[in-house]
Amino acid sequence: GYNIYTNTPHFFTIAIPPKWHIVETTPSQEGSSLIQTDGPALLSITSFKAPNPNLEEYLANLQDGRTATKTNPVKVGSYDGVERLESWPKTSQQPLVTYVQIQDKMYLFTLLPANGKNAIANDTLLADYRSVLSTFNLTTTTALGVEWVEYITSKVDGLSFPAFRFTHPQSWAVKESSENGTLTVSIYRNNYEISVYQAPVGGAV
Repeated sequence: GYNIYTNTPHFFTIAIPPKWHIVETTPSQEGSSLIQTDGPALLSITSFKAPNPNLEEYLANLQDGRTATKTNPVKVGSYDGVERLESWPKTSQQPLVTYVQIQDKMYLFTLLPANGKNAIANDTLLADYRSVLSTFNLTTTTALGVEWVEYITSKVDGLSFPAFRFTHPQSWAVKESSENGTLTVSIYRNNYEISVYQAPVGGAV
């Protein structure tokens, strides 16, 4: 009995309970959708270009003084996300926020207390919220992760090798380290890593 909501500009669909309804949408580059639940809460869905190469770095750089009082790994559709019970000092609210990054897109699902409430205390509403997130589905992935960035390595003193450059998806992180005349560059995302190693090996390799 759920109704399908499609957000074409941000490539996703979700299914919402029959008593929930869309309040407003902003189909811009940093668009958001606001959904009225059947409890004292609003569900805000925001999508924007990910400012960091991975979700962990994004969460580590959150501003506005918001803090997480409880954090859990969750699934948003088939994707790995993080659910946080947050404390917002500016509004004295404790919303439940779920974050998921898919290639170069960040999706935020925020369950906001309404009607003068400061926190979500309705277990049925929380169950419905998580049920809605489980229905998240991408309509297309052709526009995700298409923007690549260039990285130029350092030139290591004492090595005859020149610096080199490569391009990589912006959802991958790059780490460079130099020690004792060697250079190690790692390009990684989630549990996968490519390493490039420069070192004086006497022509053996």
